[in-house]
Amino acid sequence: MMGVQKLKQDLTSRFESLSKIIDRLGVEDIELLHRYVFELNDKEVIDVLSEGDLEVYSTWNLKRYVTEIYAVDKSTSLILDVDAGEIYVEYGDDYIPFEEDYYYENLEDLNGKRILNLFNTYFEELKCYGNGFSIILPLSTGKIIAIRGKFIDNTVFYTLPLDELDENEKNELIKWLDKNRLTVWNLFKTYTWKPIDAWRGYSEGANETETWEKVVDGWVSWSCSSKIIEKLSDYETLRANDYTDYPVLFVFPRNTNILVTYFDVYVPKGKKEHFKEFLGIPKELDEIDLDKGYYIRTIN
Repeated sequence: MMGVQKLKQDLTSRFESLSKIIDRLGVEDIELLHRYVFELNDKEVIDVLSEGDLEVYSTWNLKRYVTEIYAVDKSTSLILDVDAGEIYVEYGDDYIPFEEDYYYENLEDLNGKRILNLFNTYFEELKCYGNGFSIILPLSTGKIIAIRGKFIDNTVFYTLPLDELDENEKNELIKWLDKNRLTVWNLFKTYTWKPIDAWRGYSEGANETETWEKVVDGWVSWSCSSKIIEKLSDYETLRANDYTDYPVLFVFPRNTNILVTYFDVYVPKGKKEHFKEFLGIPKELDEIDLDKGYYIRTIN
């Protein structure tokens, strides 16, 4: 069995900059790395460390950048998450590439820094388990568009309807994103997981930030029958007859109840009462109907 020092020497001799990474881990974590790899009794994992050309990258894991030791001839990566003290293996996983500039599909951290690639497994996690959102945005031309996406941990993925816009509308959308998207991402930072027990829970965000305030929240089931929720649904799906002249943000927080969808509706600060009146939402509302499959309340 390869000893800890031999493992360290083997890695650092193959890639000089790795010595700094290994030193950051400390003795206890090096021993953890040693135990993890060899207790797996997986020859391919051992080969990652002992054979072939090794390359070191920074890899995004939905929370932060971590160290990836990639064995070129094995298509296998050993991932070292120093901050979390975690070590794991990725086998032959492909990266999903993204553009540096605004494009149809965009990936960023919640501080607005572009992420140019992501392991497919992480992207699948983001799409399947992330919180959904839609920004319903009116343009000066009268066109109403939807920016839709998912966010989880420190990562946000969103799509832009660029093929629906002319050049002036595209420029207007990009200017709006440059000026305002971080106010939305800052709201996303407030969403945290609230466990009910070891298996169940839900995600919950703040009622207001410096820029946004929540109008209503609640949940709907597949059999929902509520006039107010139907109006909200038509607004979010761009089937409404009229729209406000300001953006409206819909968030669909993840939860473990597969029979219902949770929703939070936000508007810019100072527009809450106007939006209630615009959509015909009572100022004071706290209503649940299990037979009709919904719950909705206003946030005052």
